[in-house]
Order: sequence, then structure tokens, then C-alpha cells
Amino acid sequence: MGKKKNVEKKKRRKKIDSRTVLLGIVRVFLLIGFIGVIPYIVMLSYSFGKTLFAKMFGIPLILILIMLYGLILWIRYLRAVLKRRKLLKGLKKICEEKQYSLYFKRVYRSVLFPREEPEITIKTGKETIECKLLCAMSRKTPIYISADGEASVAHVFRLGSRELFRHLITTRYSFEEGDKKILLIVPIPRELFQKNGDDFRSVYSRDRINGCTIYHTSTFLDDLALDALD
Repeated sequence: MGKKKNVEKKKRRKKIDSRTVLLGIVRVFLLIGFIGVIPYIVMLSYSFGKTLFAKMFGIPLILILIMLYGLILWIRYLRAVLKRRKLLKGLKKICEEKQYSLYFKRVYRSVLFPREEPEITIKTGKETIECKLLCAMSRKTPIYISADGEASVAHVFRLGSRELFRHLITTRYSFEEGDKKILLIVPIPRELFQKNGDDFRSVYSRDRINGCTIYHTSTFLDDLALDALD
């Protein structure tokens, strides 16, 4: 019976990993997809009359827009990496002072390639603390956390202040052996919600969902240093 459960768990994780890897690849190479639109747009610009503007500014304008979009993606990723680097720096300092054992993996890679299992484990000698990292690459990107082990990031596409459409990317989260289970949001969005069916409620640092405690970087480091983690 135990072997059957382990096989089912491995199959489920393999499926989830394939999905999250695919989503990560889409995020990384999304910029390349815009290149395929260039010939079509240029052709349209010429079909409306081979004006001097279309000839002189058609292709350069499109390339500039693509470069700007790529720059925005890069800045957002760099911001997320710097936030997580600051987190690790604070964790190493506290763990060194308190002689805790600190283990971490895929802290930066999980920004683009999220997985189900936790990225950070802290062993104090009395208990094990597991931290699953969630990420909002943009402050305007809300995160929805459900009690059944799913976290969804809403990618909102806007034209100015007008919302064109939004797309949800969902990642599962789970814990293995932690006495304390932490959902650590790095970087944090402006809006963080608990999802329960069609109902939503705002959640904040130190709130609990399904046996897990939600934390932002500053409050997590403060509570860890004071041995006050919930």
C-alpha cells in the first residue's frame, strides 16, 4: 500500500514538474514570439500605402517596442533575484548567530521555474522549518493562495490603465517534514488573497492558511531571530 502511494505521488510530481518547466520556458522565451509578428505588422504598414513613415519608422519602431518589453522582463526578474538574495543574506546571518543549519535550493531558478517542494529548510536542533517561496515579479501582480495546496499568480495585461485580460498561472505547493510550514512571498505583490471556491479574502504576513503561515521577508526574519515563528 505504501509503495502504491509513493508511485502515485511520484507520477503526480512528474506531471506538475513538466507543467511548471513548460511555463517557465514560455516566460523566458516569450520575447522571441514577438519577433514572428514583425513581418506581419510591417506588411500591414506597407499595405496601407508605402508611406515614407512606414519605410523609415515601421521596422525600427517595432524593434524598439520589443526591446522595451524585453527590458521590462529583465528588470522584473533582476528585482526578484535581488529580493531573494537579500533574504538569503539575512537567513545566513541569523542561522550563523544561532547555530542553525540552513539548506536551500533553486532559490533564484524558482522565480521562473516554480516547483511544488520547499526551497529553504532550517533545522534549529529542536524543530525543522520548511519554507516554500512564492513570487510576484510585478507589484501589480496579485497572488491567490488556496487551502488545497495551490497558488495562482494573475498576470494582467494592460494598455495604460485599462486591463485587456488576465491569465492565471497555478503552482502547487507541499511540505515534506517541517514542524513549521512557511509560505514565504518574495517579492511581495500589492494584493495577496486566500481563495476558497469563488470567495476571496485579503491575507497578510503571519496569517495562516491550511496549517501554513504566510510571511514577508522582513517579518519572517524578525520572527526567526526572536524564535517567534508561528
